[in-house]
Amino acid sequence: MFVKLQRAITREIGIRYKLAEIRGMMELVIQASEINSGTIVRDQANEEVFGEAVVMPIPFVIEGNNDN
Repeated sequence: MFVKLQRAITREIGIRYKLAEIRGMMELVIQASEINSGTIVRDQANEEVFGEAVVMPIPFVIEGNNDN
């Protein structure tokens, strides 16, 4: 049971890492495009195109026999 939990956690961490990596790549492409086209806008709304990364806990429930 804990092996499945460990695999799920490892998979989730990997997914979040890849999403952060892709976000950085997209921001770099957008910045390069703005520099190339000369349309750099220094507006705060445009600086953070994708917003802040939010990490939220994923609830984990162990189901078992409740023989009390």
